[in-house]
Amino acid sequence: RLVPASPSPTFECDWQVDGEVSRRALLILEVRTGSRELLNSANIALGDVFTEPGSEGSVETWVNLQGGATLFLRASHGGQAPSSSRRRSLFRSWSLHKLGKI
Repeated sequence: RLVPASPSPTFECDWQVDGEVSRRALLILEVRTGSRELLNSANIALGDVFTEPGSEGSVETWVNLQGGATLFLRASHGGQAPSSSRRRSLFRSWSLHKLGKI
């Protein structure tokens, strides 16, 4: 799914991580063109996003991408997981990769 060019695009997507995944696992964020050319990327450890293990709530943080751009990340910890069929299509569409334990 493509998002039209804009000075401040907004991406709304549900994703989940299994509770057994290490806090050192990386969330890889990639910005690509319609032809899948990589424009920018960032890696952030799940432990850096969620600083309180086991607590429920939401966090908001700025992620620095390569090349000086920044990305505002809002994520929730806990709550109801999205349906499994939606999760599978998300990972095909958005280049969010679970690397597993490091």
